[in-house]
Amino acid sequence: MVDWIQFKSNVIRSFRVVKQDVYTLDAQVKALQVEVRSLHMKNLELATKLAEMNIKKTSKRHKSAVKRVAKTKQFVASKTASKFHSEKCAFAKNIKPKNKLTFASKNTAKNKGFKTCACVE
Repeated sequence: MVDWIQFKSNVIRSFRVVKQDVYTLDAQVKALQVEVRSLHMKNLELATKLAEMNIKKTSKRHKSAVKRVAKTKQFVASKTASKFHSEKCAFAKNIKPKNKLTFASKNTAKNKGFKTCACVE
């Protein structure tokens, strides 16, 4: 009888420890997800700044190249979304200017991690 009580006590204690471990791991996973989102947003911002810097460099060397790039900017995406659209797409028109990213080609947008909208294909 004493062994049974001890066994029951050990099982209850073990489940409490496992439950606490699960809660701790869940909190750590949520914190990592927030950090990943933050890093993704910083990555998008840096990519945008880099693209702007490249365009400024090109404009100093070849003004005609800037005009070509400006004309070919036909794909847009939101910093907070995962897809890119053509500029004429209804979804693209709803993107706020402060969140809008512009791409010169499909490949550039795909390289930045965006997926294509049905309007692009």
